[in-house]
Amino acid sequence: MTFVVLHSKKLELAVALVFFFSGLVACQEKTASFPVSSSASSSSGSQRSSDPGTGGSSSESSSALSSSNAQPVSSAGSSSSSNVYWDQGIEYQLSDSGSAFSVVGSFEGITDADVKDSVLGLPVTGIGDDAFLERGSLRQAEIPSSISAVGARAFGYCGLLADVSLPEGLVSLGFGAFSGCTSLLSLTFGPDLETIPDYAFSGCSSLMSVSLPRSAASIGGYAFNDCQSLASIEIPAGVGSFGDMAFCGCSSLTSVELPKGFSQLGMAPFLGCSSLIDISVDQGNEAYRSSQGIVFSSDGGQLALYPPGRTDASFQIPSGVSSVGPSAFAGNAHLESVGLPDSLTSFGRYSFWRCAGLDDVVIPEGTTELPEGAFMECSGLKEISLPESLRSLGYQAFAGCQSLPGISLPAALDTLGEDAFSSCSSLAQIAIPAGVEEIPLQAFLDCAALKTVSFLENSRLSSIGLFAFGRCVTLAELNFPSTLRTIGGVCFTGCSSLESVGLPEGLESIGTCAFSLCPALRQIVIPGSVREILPWAFQDDSSCSIFCVATAKPEDWDDEWSDDGGPAYWYSETKNPDGHHWHYEGGAPTVW
Repeated sequence: MTFVVLHSKKLELAVALVFFFSGLVACQEKTASFPVSSSASSSSGSQRSSDPGTGGSSSESSSALSSSNAQPVSSAGSSSSSNVYWDQGIEYQLSDSGSAFSVVGSFEGITDADVKDSVLGLPVTGIGDDAFLERGSLRQAEIPSSISAVGARAFGYCGLLADVSLPEGLVSLGFGAFSGCTSLLSLTFGPDLETIPDYAFSGCSSLMSVSLPRSAASIGGYAFNDCQSLASIEIPAGVGSFGDMAFCGCSSLTSVELPKGFSQLGMAPFLGCSSLIDISVDQGNEAYRSSQGIVFSSDGGQLALYPPGRTDASFQIPSGVSSVGPSAFAGNAHLESVGLPDSLTSFGRYSFWRCAGLDDVVIPEGTTELPEGAFMECSGLKEISLPESLRSLGYQAFAGCQSLPGISLPAALDTLGEDAFSSCSSLAQIAIPAGVEEIPLQAFLDCAALKTVSFLENSRLSSIGLFAFGRCVTLAELNFPSTLRTIGGVCFTGCSSLESVGLPEGLESIGTCAFSLCPALRQIVIPGSVREILPWAFQDDSSCSIFCVATAKPEDWDDEWSDDGGPAYWYSETKNPDGHHWHYEGGAPTVW
């Protein structure tokens, strides 16, 4: 296998080109690719994309799940290959060992799949990957007891399939086996299946009842995603874990009991379950306990899961709780305030994700980190108080908090995560603490109301990353600390109100399209310390006069550094008739 490694500057240029021809990648698109556990991948095929917040669209077909199945050479009998047999629109293939057949394909217009239990005297033991994928006319399937395995996407997106019986001998079910079967009403399993795989029944929007086998040990990521009609489900005693978003979007589900052996909640297993008001735990469970329908760790130290359908406007986390678990409150749209006790010092990833009604929060002193997505898309959040102990804000910590007008970052803060405040469209001002050395990728992207960015005294800021302030359309003035060395590509692109930028002596690099699409920028002075400017740094800034302290273009400035920008002038102590030089006159840059 051959790997191609791009030089970092070429990579930056490539990213910038993508921006100009396709537009910036929005924060929400990054949220939608929320990571699924590694088990969500399948060696047999690609995943079907799904929005973790809405459960995705089960009606649309995706090329990622498509597979070109062989068409029959005749309605029944052998093909030219002795290893292939067709019967009633179903293709069977002999195994390499010659001991059994498997279903590997089907006729596109098939309406009834009556799978044979034997072919030419040999048993049929499996239904392969994609065997009936996207068979839009298929209404029912009869699967014989000889079948022990159903492959990935085997019946995926068979929109009319309403009736299917799974045999008692089934021990293996593939990724997305029945995903997108929007007419499927009910399912009963045999006694031997141990794993309900990732996306197994995702998008089965008519599925009302499921009888899971007693042998089941785990339920995979997105397994029942967007099963909107599923009102109840009994989790067998042997199930020990849920994958990420296992029941995401099951909007009719009202209650769930975690069984005795259950020990691992995936990320946001019930996100979008808007009717779920009670989660109970078997009294014999050693990992969790439940109080008033809320799940805690067995020792009471962690609040693990709060029902997303509860309609209380406020909730007080009990004293003694020291941590809020990952995605514990995710998706509850009714909570307006949550009281956090002094004992609380730890927050899990996405702990309050999409709590749209949450209005104000006070983070207890002693908390040192707010991790990835902690308050992401809390669209109603207007005020949050951060403790002086806070040192780190994670990736997308406050991304999409559209109502947040301001936030005071504590002096101890030294780490700001990517996308930390992206799409905070009401954020008007921000003061960057002295200890922050990097403003990373998309940290303030699309903060449309952001007018003032200041840097506290003794700032150690060294670099500003790609898209960090992209499309901050109200931002008018910037003055950077003397420690700044790097301004990344597309950093201030689309800052249409930006009029004044003070670049410090000591700055070394300006990235591709860093100040492109800044039509209000009238002049900028590039310090003599700048040794590198990448292409199109001032693209479409035709009214901007660029005053370079250098007397001529440095070797490492790209030949197209100022293309499509305003005129560039070089510093000279003596007047030059070519009109391309400048000096200071009365403290102001003046062409002469």
